[in-house]
Order: sequence, then structure tokens, then C-alpha cells
Amino acid sequence: MSATPHAVVIGGGLGALAAAIELRSHGVRVTLVERSAHLGGKMNVHEER
Repeated sequence: MSATPHAVVIGGGLGALAAAIELRSHGVRVTLVERSAHLGGKMNVHEER
């Protein structure tokens, strides 16, 4: 009996999302943990200048 590999990815930034997608493409079950309600990390930050 072979168990499906499982990984936990901490963070929801672009790097973490890319890692999760890559892992899934190799058949790894992924749990993504993000403290914010939104994914994308710094991509969701908008600063007025």
C-alpha cells in the first residue's frame, strides 16, 4: 500500500502558490496555510504615492 505524499505550504504569496501548483502537478496532496483572508502576498498591497 503506497500512501499519497502530502505537503503543507506555509504562506499565500506568489512563491508559495507556485510551489503548491508544482507539487500538485507531481501528484502531491497540498494543504496551503495562509493567515490572511486573501492570497497573493505582497501583490495585494496598494500604496498611494
